Amino acid sequence: PGCDGVKTGSTSAAAFCISATATKNDTRLIAVILGSQTSAIRFEEATKLLNYGFANYETHVIMGRGEAVALDVPVTGGRQDRINGIVSDRVSVFIEKGSQDRSSYTVDMFEGIKAPVKSGQKIGEVVVSLDNEIVYRYDVVSDRDVEAAGVWDYFRKIIGCFTSGG
Repeated sequence: PGCDGVKTGSTSAAAFCISATATKNDTRLIAVILGSQTSAIRFEEATKLLNYGFANYETHVIMGRGEAVALDVPVTGGRQDRINGIVSDRVSVFIEKGSQDRSSYTVDMFEGIKAPVKSGQKIGEVVVSLDNEIVYRYDVVSDRDVEAAGVWDYFRKIIGCFTSGG
């Protein structure tokens, strides 16, 4: 169950081989069996390998795609002064079942972000660690476009400071 891709083959030199993929509960595994004596053995061994993987490992989802990880990130020289940082992909780590406490993450934002900024532009990273060793890096991207400010934009900001008292 869950098998969603397979490639089989055999030659006299390589014997019976298989590459199989399966997905279950957010986890995709790949099993590769080379040099089996029979076609039946290659399928049995691939099944055993996939079942072992699903029984003992899981994908721990830390945050979903598009989730905000940094709010009010400063932007200089733009029509707007702030953007939000969102993750471009689902942030996850592949771990032994029950070992979520061995994983951690940090959000590292770039400093000195200058306009223009495009929606989806990389502005930082989520760094995922397992047992204090970095295992994955995911992009943090801007949630919106920010155009570079022109002379009139700066003029309006100056006038706004006088009219708002600040």
